[in-house]
Amino acid sequence: MMSESFAYHTDLGWFENIKNSGITDEINFWITDRNINLFPGELFFMKNNRRFIGMARVKRVEKGVAIKDAWDRYGTGNGAPGLFAMIQRISEVLGDKSANQNHAITCIILSDFHPIISVSFDDAGLPYFQTNKRLSESETEKLLRII
Repeated sequence: MMSESFAYHTDLGWFENIKNSGITDEINFWITDRNINLFPGELFFMKNNRRFIGMARVKRVEKGVAIKDAWDRYGTGNGAPGLFAMIQRISEVLGDKSANQNHAITCIILSDFHPIISVSFDDAGLPYFQTNKRLSESETEKLLRII
């Protein structure tokens, strides 16, 4: 039986860095430091604009992690070639110009990362959403059928 999944807007620079690194486990999908309800083992889809571009499984969520600690733990699994590049991506992507190595982020740690052939919301028969959404069982099934 299929279950719900989660989809989140994904920065293309981060995505390309992860894809090109060949890393598939212990990947840090970072977001602003906020509460998010994800469950170990659940499917996690990456989207950019109106297309789904990748998928993985949630391993765990770590809240309140300093950027420098995230870099020490996950290195290029953070989707950047170095600590200062990571800080720059975070300040651009999350729109927080005050980001520095002590800045707290939420780390969604992913495993089983796979880029997918990009699928539009329309092709998947799903309504568009801006940032993130918990997908129902039927929405998850629709998406998995087409990828």
